[in-house]
Formats: sequence, structure tokens, C-alpha cells
Amino acid sequence: MFAAAGLKVVSELLNSRWPVDQVFGLEEWVLAHERQLADRGVEALVVSPKQLERLSFQDQPQSVLALAKIPADDTPIPANGWALALDGIRDPGNLGTLLRTAHWFGAVGMYLSPGCVDRFNPKVVQASMGSLFRLPCRVLEPGEWPANPAQPLWGADASGVDLRELDFPPNGILAVGSESHGLSEEVSARLAQRCRIGGADQTESLNAAVAAGILLAKVLKYT
Repeated sequence: MFAAAGLKVVSELLNSRWPVDQVFGLEEWVLAHERQLADRGVEALVVSPKQLERLSFQDQPQSVLALAKIPADDTPIPANGWALALDGIRDPGNLGTLLRTAHWFGAVGMYLSPGCVDRFNPKVVQASMGSLFRLPCRVLEPGEWPANPAQPLWGADASGVDLRELDFPPNGILAVGSESHGLSEEVSARLAQRCRIGGADQTESLNAAVAAGILLAKVLKYT
């Protein structure tokens, strides 16, 4: 099980196909969503603001918290298009933002190395703002990421070719590591191409989520 909290995240969860076990909400929220809850066959318990505050992991709870079942980790990720692969992203806020960013730009899915923070961490769920429920994800060892000539593995690397000088193929997997450690040796050894984001050389590195957003905008033809 995992918890989802807040108006936006719970709304996205209820609008998804994911199985929801139970909802705890303030009376006005439950009354406003009676039809939707009934259609989904979800039990809702009315709680007081103080009870919701005790239940929630948020500093300022927003009307509702839901418990949902963690799905099986066997969702297929399409081979057509670009997927994002994350290597050792341990900050939950970063992972949630990366999920949201990949979903926004139209990535077909996401691969996570076992060294990444759990995507069902409450802070990840919150930061993803519902993209967790819509973007196919798999937790796999980097050696199992399906990199091949038809779907090459490209990686963000400070020693790579400036992305402005590259033409990206229609399909592939884009690997991004943590800001502190970059890509692991295992991932680096499988790369078909290393790419970097050229800057003004006034700072050492970019935040992983920011870097992934810039790369995805280029990869998926937003520039």
C-alpha cells in the first residue's frame, strides 16, 4: 500500500485505473465526491481536520488522503519513442519532479535503477502530482534496460558531446544520474552516446530534474 495526499494528487489517483483501497476526507470533500467514489467502489471515511492532520504526512493537509495498492512492477514500456532511465536518484523531491517532467514532455516510460528512492515514497507521490499514475515505470538493474541499436541508450555526461551538436534518433533511452555522482560505471559502459548541456561555465552542475527537462525538450523535439 501507499498513501496519496492532497486535492490534486488524490483527484488524479481516482481518475486513473489504479486500485484505491480507502479514502479519508473532510466532510465537504466526501460529499462533493460521493458519485465518483461510488463509481469507483471506494470506501470514504469522514474525518475531522485534526484527525486528517494526524493521519497526513503533509505540514498543511488538503482535505483528503487516500490509500492505494502498489501495482505489480511489470508494466510494459513501449519501444517506440524515448524513455527516461534514472540511475541512483535518491532525493524523493527530485524523483517526483522527474516523473512529472517526463510525463509532460511525452516520454513513453521510465526505468529506475534499484538504487533510486522508492517511487511510492510519500514525497515522490506528492511531487509527481499524479504523473506517477500515468507514466509506465519499471525498476530494473541497468544491465536489464533494453538498450539496442533500434533503441540506443544515451546518457547525460559532462564529458559528452554538446546536445546542440547532436541529432537524436526517433527512439531511445535517456539515462540521467544524480547530481553528486553522475552515471554509474555499469550504465556508462552501455552508452551508445554521451551528451552534455553546454552552459556559461559559471557553476559545476545542474540539478538532475532540471538537466532531464532540458534534455527531454531537445530529445522530444520541443526546441
